[in-house]
Amino acid sequence: MSKILHFLASLPIGRQLSERHRPSGLPTAPQEPPDSIESYLDACRRKVEAARTDLDSQQRAWIVEGNSPYVLKPDAPGRPGRGILMLHGLSDSPFLVRDIARYFHRKGFYVLAMQLPGHGTRPGDLLHVSWKDWATAHQQLLELMRAEVDDIYLLGFSAGATLNLYQSIRNADIKGLFMFAPALRISFMSWLACPLAYLGKWSRRLAWFDVQPDTDCFKYESLTTRSICEVREMIKAVRRLNALVEREIAQGVPRLTSLEDYLEFVADVLGNPQQYLNGCSSSIRLSRLGIKLEGGRTDAGNEIPLFLFRLASHTPRVGSLVRFPRAELLPPQDFVRRADLFLTL
Repeated sequence: MSKILHFLASLPIGRQLSERHRPSGLPTAPQEPPDSIESYLDACRRKVEAARTDLDSQQRAWIVEGNSPYVLKPDAPGRPGRGILMLHGLSDSPFLVRDIARYFHRKGFYVLAMQLPGHGTRPGDLLHVSWKDWATAHQQLLELMRAEVDDIYLLGFSAGATLNLYQSIRNADIKGLFMFAPALRISFMSWLACPLAYLGKWSRRLAWFDVQPDTDCFKYESLTTRSICEVREMIKAVRRLNALVEREIAQGVPRLTSLEDYLEFVADVLGNPQQYLNGCSSSIRLSRLGIKLEGGRTDAGNEIPLFLFRLASHTPRVGSLVRFPRAELLPPQDFVRRADLFLTL
């Protein structure tokens, strides 16, 4: 009970809300599927220009560019063999993945950096967004990418990595995942975010988990209780979907009715393990900005394990699970706010 009271006391009840804390009035839920990636990019850019409240400075073009999704096409002629869909985390923008996008572009990838619905415009656009809106927009872009490249990979940070994991379970043709600090667990106290978001319909103060000056042009510093609730619901959806997959796999394993059957099954697995599971491992070193460190460079970074595996007759997958705090991705300033208690492993 004391934790709940402490949490409620930390809400920004007395802080001033401004125009940026109101919805822009532009639709956040995906409308009709875009005809092309170019039309998607154009629609998102126009939405950023119409919704932002900080475009009255000389940095207007820079702010619009950093908050809008973008494509980097390989220089080689012909149809690209590999494409990667990149996704930022909760309250972030496509600007977060710009450096690592350039790296994959240099490696010959077709790179598409997505903008999650409700992001890149104003914090108030996260008051009514749903994680299913994020999944729908993501699926629409996957369909468009299939027409552009042969193999699709997914890369995401935090909540974006969680969404990629969800989509990889639903789309068997995804070739690999790059997951940076995925939100796979969430604080127990986060359950309060959902009822507070509901009460926020009548009290604007309760709709906000944190209210800040929002001086960062490419990241919301103010955060809604609704967005935290939606991340929680997305994590629960991933777990439910994963449980269904596990049951399907279990149904393909022969039922063992006796000790003799069990010993025979174990002997078969040990004698023919490639029928059930095979794979190999490797690793790369990435800087804190997600850039690959070549050769003998001694920059501070993280060793990222990569796994190529195949379970039973399923399509081979490449996976990487990275576990380090969101704070390591941010500048050395006090940007690590209470929201990280919910989203950091």
